[in-house]
Amino acid sequence: MTDWIETLGKLFWLPLVFWVGLFFEVRYLAYPLAIKKQIRKGKTWFYVPVWWQKSSFTRFLVTSLTWFLVVSAVLTSAATLYWLLPMTVYLFLFWVIIFAVAAKFGIRWAISYVPRLETECYFFEYRRLVYWYQKAGKPLVESDLRNRCTWSLQNDLRHADAKHRFYQYIKAMAYSRKVPEDLDAEVFNGN
Repeated sequence: MTDWIETLGKLFWLPLVFWVGLFFEVRYLAYPLAIKKQIRKGKTWFYVPVWWQKSSFTRFLVTSLTWFLVVSAVLTSAATLYWLLPMTVYLFLFWVIIFAVAAKFGIRWAISYVPRLETECYFFEYRRLVYWYQKAGKPLVESDLRNRCTWSLQNDLRHADAKHRFYQYIKAMAYSRKVPEDLDAEVFNGN
């Protein structure tokens, strides 16, 4: 019964390969799953990449790869501990559960990277539009701002995705320090 666990545990470097592969796969391939979840929550301004929308086979492949890497990382990690430290099968199952919980929280953290960047891009665009409205002297209507901001961001991200510069664009925009000024704050400060 435990021979396969010991055999798998002897490959002590294998869990590291699976955990690193899982991290990069979830962060850079499976992030549309988190975006779709945010859209279902009502945040309609998120942009889902074209490569994810076009093919259901791609979605199936990415999801299957994620599950394969999770199961492989959890089992090889527990098997390595079983091989390194003498323990019972029940303790092995306990470690499987512990690593599964750790994988769940790790995936949740890693998959939220791109949606977090898109959120930063949205609010950067929102602040830019508020500045433009204030500078032009137009009245600030929340629904108009939200709709223009959503359209503008979706359009920019669609063009960046078409040029295969999606990551570069959202990273540059999210980390930009060129935050538009708040004209109302200047008025209140006496400037």
